[in-house]
Amino acid sequence: MELIPFCKRKTEAALIAQSDSSSLDACLIERRADGAVLVRVPSSSSHYPPLPDAVFTFRAGDPQFDYWHQRWSRQKRGAKAERN
Repeated sequence: MELIPFCKRKTEAALIAQSDSSSLDACLIERRADGAVLVRVPSSSSHYPPLPDAVFTFRAGDPQFDYWHQRWSRQKRGAKAERN
């Protein structure tokens, strides 16, 4: 059996990146009272029974905290702009 390296071709990598970014666009980001950022990625409904949502929390000092905090801030600003 021949093993094929993951993302062997550039087109495969592009498809994976595209699907990952669309999943991230659909995520829900919240700021908890303790300052942590909670990220919920809804599961796709292609499985039965459906898989649970993926839920991640990031706190100040975590390597990805700044990225998700900035996304939460942009999301919050966008929601305010829609209400006005």
